[in-house]
Amino acid sequence: MEIRTPDDLIDHAMTSPGPPPLTLGEGSNVVVSDQGYPHAVLLMRTRGLVVSVIDDSTAEVTVAAGEPFARLIDFVVAEGFSGLECLAGIPGTVGALPIQNVGAYGQEVAQTITRVEVWDWARRGRRQLTPAECRFGYRSSLFKENPDRHTVMSVSFRLSRGFVSEPITYDQVAVELGTGLGARVPISELVPAILAIRRRKGMVVDPADPESRSAGSFFLNPLLSAGAWAEVKRRVIALTGHEPPALSGSDGHVRTSAGWLMEKAGFQRGQRFRSARISRKHTLALVADDGTTAADIAFAARTIVEQVRELFGVTLMPEPRFIGVMDT
Repeated sequence: MEIRTPDDLIDHAMTSPGPPPLTLGEGSNVVVSDQGYPHAVLLMRTRGLVVSVIDDSTAEVTVAAGEPFARLIDFVVAEGFSGLECLAGIPGTVGALPIQNVGAYGQEVAQTITRVEVWDWARRGRRQLTPAECRFGYRSSLFKENPDRHTVMSVSFRLSRGFVSEPITYDQVAVELGTGLGARVPISELVPAILAIRRRKGMVVDPADPESRSAGSFFLNPLLSAGAWAEVKRRVIALTGHEPPALSGSDGHVRTSAGWLMEKAGFQRGQRFRSARISRKHTLALVADDGTTAADIAFAARTIVEQVRELFGVTLMPEPRFIGVMDT
């Protein structure tokens, strides 16, 4: 069923007993079983964007969940609103952004979200959730923890005004632009730079690029306790002679690179698993060539997870959501 207005969602919720339906935007971050899905599916097709100017330097932008994220990026570039520019090129709809706290190249949506309007299936009513209530974390949120409880209806962002980006915090972006960390550049220059980086990795949906037929980065960068990190380092150094990278750390925990661990475990770009394969451009992407099934993707993911765990003691977790029963 297509949801084109908030009333469509409310009418369905109030007249349809049974389990909460699966809600999809563009389906870019899900793997659906080859057996299909036996319950109701709602396709979010709502549209709309409202700007409320807060002051000379900030504005709040409230966007319907069904709006393609690419349209929002086009809008903020044209209007000179910053805070989302490093996320350019990410597929999907706005309603998907808070679900896994989408982020890339030094930005994540938790930094700008002011509230999320949802339909609460347990309470059978609309709610406005604050960022604290959304429980945002690294690629996680309340919505991902309990995927059947809420359907996102709209998302509000507090963005800066002025046609200049937020400070650059990611080395690769700074190099692409020929500037330094902490620099601000025109948004109209930063967005093309982000898209160029993503295209080189096959991370911009492009019918002409077979490497873009993926769900994006397939595994989360694992977060390890101090004790686990010490053990992982010991095992990795013993097996490879290299120390794993520490991407970030806080509260005694360290986040390391899933892609790096995959490569050191022996997985190579272009490697096949039945009809699925690792991207030739990006180790973390699993590509679905013609004829690839969900079972092939699940088999590839399981093979990678098991080998990395056996060698290094780290269990990689997938980013995409698996829908239905997965045969492997």
